[in-house]
Amino acid sequence: MGYLIWLYMGIAFFSLCSCCHDDDDKKPEPDPNPIPPDTYADMTVTFDWSQCGDERPASMSLYLFNSQEQSIPVNFPNATGGKVQLLPDKYQALAYNNDTENLTGFGTSYEDFEISVASAELEGFARMFAQTRGNIPRAEDTENQPVVYEPDKLYIGNHIGHTFQTTADGLTLFMKPATFIYSITIKNVDNLSYVVEAAATISGMAMSMHPATALPTQTTAIIPFALQVEASSMLKGEMRCFGHCPEQTMKHYLVIYVMMDNGAKYYYTYDITDYLHAPGQPGSEVPGGTVDVNIEISNLPIPQPINGEGGGIKPQVDTWNEIEIPIEM
Repeated sequence: MGYLIWLYMGIAFFSLCSCCHDDDDKKPEPDPNPIPPDTYADMTVTFDWSQCGDERPASMSLYLFNSQEQSIPVNFPNATGGKVQLLPDKYQALAYNNDTENLTGFGTSYEDFEISVASAELEGFARMFAQTRGNIPRAEDTENQPVVYEPDKLYIGNHIGHTFQTTADGLTLFMKPATFIYSITIKNVDNLSYVVEAAATISGMAMSMHPATALPTQTTAIIPFALQVEASSMLKGEMRCFGHCPEQTMKHYLVIYVMMDNGAKYYYTYDITDYLHAPGQPGSEVPGGTVDVNIEISNLPIPQPINGEGGGIKPQVDTWNEIEIPIEM
């Protein structure tokens, strides 16, 4: 019996030594071999959405710029990524969702690439504008600014220098929101029950943005948007945009248009430049995802329609009536 005990102990000891020896012999897996020059290989691209909440776009565009500043466009039919065949090199990368209707990306280099919103016609915006044969009135000094659609919801990602030398050199792009929401609230509106259509525009807004810096460009435009009646004396609306120009040299006018049930049309002009350019006010800084710009206005004096032959303001066909009032933001 004693002999068997010593035998078993000896076997266990040698097994333990063998395991320890095997562990000592294990070495880290060697790195993948470098990709030979002039040989294409698969690079794994991953879009990280941790900064974007739960929403995911349907498809993505990726632009890679190699060391010779050549542009390599790639499309993904998903929001997760995939593999791209590339030569070994150092790449700059830009990505954005392409499931949009009015946004276009263009550029020949990482730095000058921009995403721009499509032009629109102010006369074609909203039913009240379509019914107007004459020109829609604009704020002073904004006659040369183009009118554009609100940009679709945009997400961007960038990487200034990614080295692809082995198949383990995957590229991860951290996506983030690239648009702001401007919320407009007009309180204490007189005679709102007579209004059948309302809309607004804001001038001096950025027409495009650079995904490399996440900043708006200096190209300005007017963006129209709808206003809805809220309660008995309030108008509200939202406008999506890239923000305003980073140099902050352009004035910004909010113009409110209303059409009455008797056909009369009125417009009101507000200079909101100081409000948008105030220190700490978002709009020309890098978008923060959920950051909104809230503009509140009180006491919009809409005249009460007067029927019959009595006095008061009578509508003229295709005439916009300007009402000047002191502005209290």
